[in-house]
Amino acid sequence: MKKAEYQFHSGETVREGLVRIVGTLIESALARIQQPHTHRAEDVHQVRLTLKWLRAVLWLIRPVISEADFKQETERLKKAAERLAFSRDLTVARQTVGRLLRALPEQQDAAPFKLLQRSFARQAPVQHPAAKREKALQLAASDLQETKRFLQQLRLLSERWAALEPGLREVYRKGRSRMRRALREGGDQDFHDWRTEAKYLYYQLLMLASIRPKRMGKRVKRLRALQNKLGLDHDLIILRHFLLEAPERYGGSWAVEQVMPRLNRQSKELRKQCLALGQMLFRQKPGKFVERLGQHWQEWARSSGQGPPESFAKGSVNGIDSA
Repeated sequence: MKKAEYQFHSGETVREGLVRIVGTLIESALARIQQPHTHRAEDVHQVRLTLKWLRAVLWLIRPVISEADFKQETERLKKAAERLAFSRDLTVARQTVGRLLRALPEQQDAAPFKLLQRSFARQAPVQHPAAKREKALQLAASDLQETKRFLQQLRLLSERWAALEPGLREVYRKGRSRMRRALREGGDQDFHDWRTEAKYLYYQLLMLASIRPKRMGKRVKRLRALQNKLGLDHDLIILRHFLLEAPERYGGSWAVEQVMPRLNRQSKELRKQCLALGQMLFRQKPGKFVERLGQHWQEWARSSGQGPPESFAKGSVNGIDSA
């Protein structure tokens, strides 16, 4: 992936940049669907990542589009992702057992982990029916085309920072709030919710990285590390759910009792690392965060000849033309 293709370019308006970035994302996903690679599972994975990125774009512009349009497009993308899940949780649990097994210290008994691994192998479906998978991919292609048409027709009254600032502030605010809740409550759902907001912010800042490449690059790298660690923790949550719900399917109570302490220790360590990263990434208040980014944007815009800052014009509602 060439990162520049997914970032705002100097000299283009916000709308032009969004349309270009979204168009590139969607065309890449459509190529995956229509021109299969050797491993079709990887095509499915990349399409699902595109759907998540597009949802991040919608959250970025939510304050400056109608609520009806936002709900319609997010629901479309959410359903497309759900159709492509293909027994994902069982696959994740099986892979997580393998990862735990490979990471075992030499002195630790591997027998219960191997027992779980064999049990998950028996539980896993042989293969998802290719015809059903292809149908889900073709439906996703249709959904992607609809989202592309929607964004191509999008009218933003503001074509500069004012179109991005409210949505970015809200996603950052929610990410900061979810982090604090995860720190305070420590529940599985709390960490999962934080992961969702961290992922949205990661994609949004990746698009904005061109305005201050060195500084933004470091923040994007840390956000990527954060959401990856939160993802690994979520994989452990999924595995724990399977083991506690039906231990008799996965080696019995003995195996589960042997594996659970290792699983819990890894989760605790991952969450400690996530909170350390999060407190670094979300230390600023939302207003200060977007104010600083806005300054970078204005400097970048002036250097590219876009002129002085723009304010929302009168007669607009939520940043869109009310006429």
